[in-house]
Order: sequence, then structure tokens, then C-alpha cells
Amino acid sequence: MSMRLTESIAGAARLQPSASTLPKISAVAALSILDALPGDCLVSKTAIVSSVAGLSIAAISNERYVVNEETVVAFCPLSVFTAIGKYLRLPITAYGPYG
Repeated sequence: MSMRLTESIAGAARLQPSASTLPKISAVAALSILDALPGDCLVSKTAIVSSVAGLSIAAISNERYVVNEETVVAFCPLSVFTAIGKYLRLPITAYGPYG
């Protein structure tokens, strides 16, 4: 039994993706994410990101916030509406009286 377990663990280790197969984030994409944050300098933008991450981790670990079905139900329509707004804003404004 232990031999099969070690073989399956060794087999799973071989299936992990290597660093060469992972997609690389370009510098332009990273800077566009940073530019979207409020603040003037890189230090203030980094402070915003780290404080939000820290507060989220603290809330989840202390069970102040529990990710459940309501979270998933709220996230799905929000992501759909965001995608609709992003991809259909230009065609709708060009077609309508505002274009």
C-alpha cells in the first residue's frame, strides 16, 4: 500500500506545470493594473493592495466573512454585467443617438 502511495505521489509531482509552460504577464499589463488604482505614487498603490489583501485574509480567517452560495450568486451576475458593459458600450453608443 505504501509503495502505491509513493508512486502516485511521485506521478502527481511529475504532472505539475513547469515555469516555462505558465503564461507570462507582460510589463504593460502589470502597469495597467497599477495605473487603475487610486494614488499618486507606487508606495501608496502598494499600500492599498496589501491592506485590502490583509483585511480580506483576516476577515476570512476569523470567520467574519464566510464565502458561501450567496457570494457566488452575487459574483456571477456582477461579472456578467461588467462584461456586457465593457464589450457592448462602444457598439451601443455608436448605434444610439449619442454616437
